[in-house]
Amino acid sequence: MEQQKALKTLRPQSVLIPLFLAVGLIAWLVYQDENITAESFSYITSISFAALLGALLMLGLKDFSNMLRFRFMSHGAIDLKGAFYVVLLWEFAVAVAPPLLGVTPVLVFILFRQTASFGKALSYAFLAASLDNLFFLTATPIALFVAGDGIIPEIPLFPNQPDTKVSYLFWLSYLMIVGYTAFMLFSIVIMPKFINKILVSLTRFKWVSKYKEQILTQGHELLLASKILRGQKMGYWFKLLVLTYVVWGVKYAVFNFVAEGFQSLSFTEHIEVWGKQLTMWVTLLVSPAPGNAGTAEFVFPAFYGALLGQFSFAASMVWRFITYYPYLLIGVVVLPLWMKKSR
Repeated sequence: MEQQKALKTLRPQSVLIPLFLAVGLIAWLVYQDENITAESFSYITSISFAALLGALLMLGLKDFSNMLRFRFMSHGAIDLKGAFYVVLLWEFAVAVAPPLLGVTPVLVFILFRQTASFGKALSYAFLAASLDNLFFLTATPIALFVAGDGIIPEIPLFPNQPDTKVSYLFWLSYLMIVGYTAFMLFSIVIMPKFINKILVSLTRFKWVSKYKEQILTQGHELLLASKILRGQKMGYWFKLLVLTYVVWGVKYAVFNFVAEGFQSLSFTEHIEVWGKQLTMWVTLLVSPAPGNAGTAEFVFPAFYGALLGQFSFAASMVWRFITYYPYLLIGVVVLPLWMKKSR
């Protein structure tokens, strides 16, 4: 069942929906926003070459750091070539799947094809997801302390609907991350046997009994994944946490280079730009659009409109063109090669 879902996500045709959504929402945004003119499009080419190159280097460093994270996480069982496939295919899955649904099952499938061990694949996927969520949970208060609460806009997404404040969506998403992370850590690290007992007891109900074999298998795999993770030393966890901070810190720094390419920013403004990247992505985790196609461009002005002014639209386009759409193309190219190689 999970494999079929993963294969449904990991296919070249998956790029069509986010592409159509992105084009449609951007076209609507241009139509209804009188501040977006032909001149706004012309600004796209005004970004400095040095800033664009810096942004691309940060993007490459982000992916390489993530490759090192999976290599270290697996104690070298996943080599750099394998980690290359894992990271790029994971980015492809993120680009074509709604953030609200998550792509952890897809990551489990990718890792399983690389490690040939479902227990290890499950433990590494849950660990990667939990570490990413821990970054959101811990980096957010730090960013709020350093940059101030201005990094969470209090303006509504829709001018005529005051109840659609960005801050409401942000805190809703943040609380969902808290609950999801707590459940994952509780299930995998703290009390996996208790969770397994609950799963087994559920099979006594008639409407669940038909899934008994699948539930018992997943319960066994849960215990196996827990055994793998609970045997690690403190240094293992510390290094993974550091690598996770590097991955996300560099990812958000990509836009610092993009913004600097349009107008000179002070150190304080760069802190604000980075902090808003963090809070914007936390907010977008509740988006139902595949890969935040269109929705990222839609909420962008609420975060950066005041700071970047006339360059806001151009900056959002450049940012998405280098951080989102390439992964759709890379996925289409890499996916068939990986599927053939990992059979």
